[in-house]
Amino acid sequence: HFQDKTISILDIGFGNGIFLYKLAKQDYTNLYGMDYAEKSLILAQEILDCKNKKHNKQMKFQLYQEDINDKERKIPIKFDLIHDKGSFDAFMLNRKNKMEDYIDYILSYSKKGETTFIITSGNNTREELKEKFSEDKGFKFIDELKNRTFKFGGQEGQRVATQSYKII
Repeated sequence: HFQDKTISILDIGFGNGIFLYKLAKQDYTNLYGMDYAEKSLILAQEILDCKNKKHNKQMKFQLYQEDINDKERKIPIKFDLIHDKGSFDAFMLNRKNKMEDYIDYILSYSKKGETTFIITSGNNTREELKEKFSEDKGFKFIDELKNRTFKFGGQEGQRVATQSYKII
């Protein structure tokens, strides 16, 4: 839905970098990733280098090693789009981590009234996400992506919830 290929995009917890690679392949040019694991940076860069060589292209993205709990931010810009697929779930599995720190992290890289935040969670229902990312915390619900559904015990549900928010 984002036609402007120059929007700034941050992928939180990029892992192997495949999401960023797919965006670069679609000619998005202002791509950033953060992950707390140094091995993720190495792996993602190796994959990108291999794909560039294979396709004889020069796709790029900037990768940063950063921890959500660190108050010092390394990435020098604020973003039009922030994407998280599973990193929120992993972050919240550690009982020492706090929801407030995750929200502070997202907001620190956001432009009020402009940034779109997209989150995919396998550990939270759509209702739980809406509660955690509510307007009083700086998020306005936009839409929900429909994912594959399943039926169990007469109930129908989704394995994951994907929602988009505007930072307010």
